[in-house]
Amino acid sequence: MNAARQAIQLLKSNGIRSTDKRIALLQLLISQPKAYTLNGLEAYFQMDRVTIYRSLNMFVDAHILMKIINQHGKAMYVYHQAHHCNHQIHPHLHCKHCGKIVCLPTLPDEYLHSLNQFEIEEMPLLMKGICMQCRRNHHS
Repeated sequence: MNAARQAIQLLKSNGIRSTDKRIALLQLLISQPKAYTLNGLEAYFQMDRVTIYRSLNMFVDAHILMKIINQHGKAMYVYHQAHHCNHQIHPHLHCKHCGKIVCLPTLPDEYLHSLNQFEIEEMPLLMKGICMQCRRNHHS
């Protein structure tokens, strides 16, 4: 299924009205497995900042996108694939070369159980480095 059809299907299945702007925004996020900031998306689409912001938050609430806070405190948005690591808690790597967000191995059960004394609502773990593909391309 191409990204445009997938975007329309995701919007429909989540009860979100399909507009040209929402479809275009979601289509980009589906087709490019990178993390985007609000500023980056605003520059790319040249559409109203508020429209983009509201759409992103709507997609996050529907679990279509993940919102990750980078090391500078800026929100980044990435497509939350349906097969996304079985929804287990795990860190991600933001590749500083290609911009991709890569799932890293799940955190150990022992560590997760030690957190049971807390009421944790979110656990966005983001590491910065170089993904395997970029490392291979760089060392070839």
